[in-house]
Amino acid sequence: RDLPFTYYQINNKFRDEIRCNAGLIRCKEFVMMDAYSFHSSEEDLKKFYKVMRKCYMNIFDELNLEYRIVKADSGNIGGSMSEEFIVDTNDGEIEIGHIFQLGTKYSNKLQAQFVNEQNTSQDIVMGCYGIGISRIAQVLADINRIGNTINWPVTVAPFDNAIIIADINDAEQLRCATAMYNSFIENGYPSYIDDRDVRIGQKLGESDLVGAYKKYLVGKNIKNNHYEEKTRTNQAWDKIDINTGQTYEESDYVK
Repeated sequence: RDLPFTYYQINNKFRDEIRCNAGLIRCKEFVMMDAYSFHSSEEDLKKFYKVMRKCYMNIFDELNLEYRIVKADSGNIGGSMSEEFIVDTNDGEIEIGHIFQLGTKYSNKLQAQFVNEQNTSQDIVMGCYGIGISRIAQVLADINRIGNTINWPVTVAPFDNAIIIADINDAEQLRCATAMYNSFIENGYPSYIDDRDVRIGQKLGESDLVGAYKKYLVGKNIKNNHYEEKTRTNQAWDKIDINTGQTYEESDYVK
């Protein structure tokens, strides 16, 4: 009656990799999501396998990854069928997900059984599913790189917004930036304020390294009731009216 069910974990894995390369693509320690499903029949496994396959497709689609699904050798893991999710990067072709129909290979060896409707014991039918989380981070960094900075997809960017104060000694700039920050946080948008006493060019450059999706520059134009806004994919700064949120003409701001 308990079947089917699924267990999963997200954890660090360790592998004695003899050819570590390409950053997080191939390394001795990595983060991975494993899931294992347990079924009463091959038919039920195949049905759930399609669900997991579509789930993985949804994840990779949301990350804007151009991937291929290919039939794969099940290798040491075994099973009747497996498929890999493959992405092309500057370092070549890497695997970001792998799903298996294991059948009864492991349940038979471990004598993992259930009692069926005919009151007889039967081996549990299993599936196995894995996503290389840290490997995906490396893939996203590789294919979304702009010079020496990373254009993280908004779904995985560490912050949605970077709020940069041009002059931390200006009380009005500090007040406006703090209000913007509080508003973003209250509405569920991860954000940070850069209120360090360093050059504005350094703040802007380091915000690119952090990878926030949007940058907000709060500077002397606050006196004219506007601040400036730029997304990672837009090279121009827009002037935004502080009261209406409407866009002015393109900004003349230069780093």
